[in-house]
Amino acid sequence: FQVIYILITMSQSLLNILSVVFSICSFVFFLVGCIGYASGERTMKNVAWITINDNGLKVWADLAGLFMRDPSGGTGLYLFGNCADGGNQNSDLCSTCLKDGNAAFALIIIATVFAMVNVVMSGILISAPNSMMQLGNMISAFMAGCFSLIGFGLFMGDCYIEFDHTFSQAVHYGPGAIIVLLGLLMMWVTFFFQVGAVAVGSK
Repeated sequence: FQVIYILITMSQSLLNILSVVFSICSFVFFLVGCIGYASGERTMKNVAWITINDNGLKVWADLAGLFMRDPSGGTGLYLFGNCADGGNQNSDLCSTCLKDGNAAFALIIIATVFAMVNVVMSGILISAPNSMMQLGNMISAFMAGCFSLIGFGLFMGDCYIEFDHTFSQAVHYGPGAIIVLLGLLMMWVTFFFQVGAVAVGSK
C-alpha cells in the first residue's frame, strides 16, 4: 500500500518519464534475448539462455540449439530442430526445447513491440497528457509484461528442466535468460508506473 501511495503522489509527467527510461531498457534487453534465436557458435556462447560449466563439460544453449565442449576438448553444435526427430537419446530435450524456443522467441518479439509502443506513448504523454492514451499505455505495458513473462517461463521452465534431467552436471541461467528476466521485471515496474499515472490523471 505504501508503494501505491508513493506512485499516486508522484506527478503524471514524472511517472511517464520513468516509464520511458524503463521501457527503453526493457526493449533493449528483449532484443538481446531475441538474438539468442540465432544458431551460430559465437551467439550461443554470448547470449546463452542455459549454461553448464562443471567437471570439464561446457554447454551453452540458446533458443535454437546448443554448443558443447566436452572434457577431452571435443566440440559440437546441435540445433534443436535437427535432433528432435526421435532418432537419438536426447530427442526429448531437443523436441521440448525446439517447441519452447520457437514459442519464447515469438512471445518475446511481441513483448518487444509492446515495449516500443510504451516508449513512444510515454514520450508523447510527457508533454501532452491524455486520459485515454494513458489508459492505453498502461495496457501496452501490461501486455509487454505478460508476453515476456510467458515466453521466459516457457523456455526456462520445460526446457531448463529437460537440461537438468539430461545432464548430471549443474545447470545454470545464462546471460540471455538473465537479461530477459531483468527486462520483464522492468516492464512490470513500468506497468505500476502507468497504474500510478492513470490514477493521478483521474484525480
